Amino acid sequence: MNDTLYFFGQAPERRSEFYHKLTFSMMYFGDENYLLPLSHDEVVHGKGTIVNKMYGSDEDKMKQARALYLYMMMHPGKKLNFMGNELAQKREWDEKREQDFMLLGDPAHNDFHEYMKALNHLYLSHPAFFEDYEDKGFEWADCAQEQRLIYSMIRRSEDETLVAVFNLGAGYQGGYSVRLEGAESAELIFSTQADAGSGYSLSNEYLTLDLPAYSGVVFRLS
Repeated sequence: MNDTLYFFGQAPERRSEFYHKLTFSMMYFGDENYLLPLSHDEVVHGKGTIVNKMYGSDEDKMKQARALYLYMMMHPGKKLNFMGNELAQKREWDEKREQDFMLLGDPAHNDFHEYMKALNHLYLSHPAFFEDYEDKGFEWADCAQEQRLIYSMIRRSEDETLVAVFNLGAGYQGGYSVRLEGAESAELIFSTQADAGSGYSLSNEYLTLDLPAYSGVVFRLS
């Protein structure tokens, strides 16, 4: 949690320095049964809400929060997300009042809420997300793109294989390719932005795609 939120709070031009804050935890995920918390303690006492911890403009914060939550789903371990985070709430939690449900009248917050619902349904629909704690259940496809700020990771269950690709930088990344050994086909099943992953292709075990800034995509492989 601390490394992840620290990374997303950094200016994009500095993120290459902290690239492996998002890879270190994968070195030991199989040692224990982990819960990944974004708990109430992260949205009180002047810490700011999750969306406000993201770097940049309001629009960029929303994009990065979407990518953060997809990264969280792809990370091995069970998930905990505190109330209000699903609305991209900007006000810190207060036990004396309800959440700011009026934000759903704002298109940006309503879209974020619908995104979180879709992400939760995606998680529930694909066992590769939650058959955790086995070494075969997670693999880095590519975690050596420090300058481009791209990450590619694989999740597996008995019945399916998923790959997620993230661009966590502020610039568009076109023509990125990652080798996926044994893959014969790829189907785009989820994206954090409508144009993310468009025009992708799989040839000779290499998946090639374009990634807008602060975006993530998930493919089902076969």
